[in-house]
Amino acid sequence: MDQYANNSGGGFQSSPGQGDGFGASQGSAQGTGSGKKRPSRDKQTLTPVTLKQLAGATQEDDAFMLDNKELTQVSVVGCITEAKKASTNITLQIEDGTESMEIKQWIDEDDTEATAQQREAFTEGAFVKVVGQVRSFGGKSTITAYNVKAVTDHNEITTHFLDAVYVHLFNTRGPIKGSKIDATNSDTGAVGGGTFDNSGAAATFSGGAGGYGDTGAGAGGGSDFTSVQDKVLAEFSKSADESGMDIKDVIKAMEGQGVNGSQVREAVEYLAGEGHLYSTIDEEHFKSTAC
Repeated sequence: MDQYANNSGGGFQSSPGQGDGFGASQGSAQGTGSGKKRPSRDKQTLTPVTLKQLAGATQEDDAFMLDNKELTQVSVVGCITEAKKASTNITLQIEDGTESMEIKQWIDEDDTEATAQQREAFTEGAFVKVVGQVRSFGGKSTITAYNVKAVTDHNEITTHFLDAVYVHLFNTRGPIKGSKIDATNSDTGAVGGGTFDNSGAAATFSGGAGGYGDTGAGAGGGSDFTSVQDKVLAEFSKSADESGMDIKDVIKAMEGQGVNGSQVREAVEYLAGEGHLYSTIDEEHFKSTAC
């Protein structure tokens, strides 16, 4: 990582003019997030960021940009400073030491009892990991969350910041000299089980900042998933359609394997939160990031 040290001695601080903290970017979010079309499958990414980076992301047409890469889905980790729960949504104010931001998650009437119980942990002072899309309303950046889970291992906080630093440095300074990506000029690489899309932007991250070029955790192959999670991920991985698969179709496919609908939805929630699945045309359609 010392190869990424700032020439001015700032360690992981970003380039001059980008501010303090872990790679904050210039500019401010503008416009609104309404009517945004989902990008095509090959541009779908899940990028670990800090809240200050998000606050500094710029908006070009319908896309939010950070380090000259489009942000489609992001993951953040922070501490809840305020929690408002309504019948249709939950609004959280979280801060991560770099910035504070509002998170909104809409409640699905089909949510499982386990999911509802998980939300009980979303109280002031609790740390959470959020996966969602950045939006801008009235010049204020917010995150519409697909998945929110309580952080039970505080090592996850450190890991997330390392991932955010690593991706920022990769996108702004390129691969580490002498690394596998540098040597092969490959379009893909791995960070703790993640991959990069064809533009070099981070796609999925489920572990700490590791070396480039390792293969990600494939469906059913040497993972730490439960048998149900393995089966569900394998089913989603069969789809070559850009819109992925409807959860209801996966539930039907799993019936013959002794897996019920609640188990499928719980597995999808976990896999999406860990970056192995991403939502496509709506909140019922998901696709494997390995496809």
